[in-house]
Amino acid sequence: MQELNGKHSGPGSITGATRISGIYTGNLTVMPGGHLEITGIFNGDLKVLEGGKVALSGIGNGHILNDGGRLHVLGILNGSITTTQGETVIDPKAIVKPTSF
Repeated sequence: MQELNGKHSGPGSITGATRISGIYTGNLTVMPGGHLEITGIFNGDLKVLEGGKVALSGIGNGHILNDGGRLHVLGILNGSITTTQGETVIDPKAIVKPTSF
């Protein structure tokens, strides 16, 4: 698994197993077969394509579009979630605060 700790910026694409444990600023797309764990802070918009997986247990500041993947929110999201297709699960302990950026 690729570990992104410290400060990183994008935009970028996730094609394999990746964990953000630091701070990432910029938009990301999780491609088919990509798996993203966010345990740190993510500042940007996130798009999950069919076959992609995302687990957010840290803090997300931005909007998430689930376009066919699997999204599991366990942490804090300051933004919105739109699911056009795929599976989105929001844990009862998660905090989702819709905002407009």
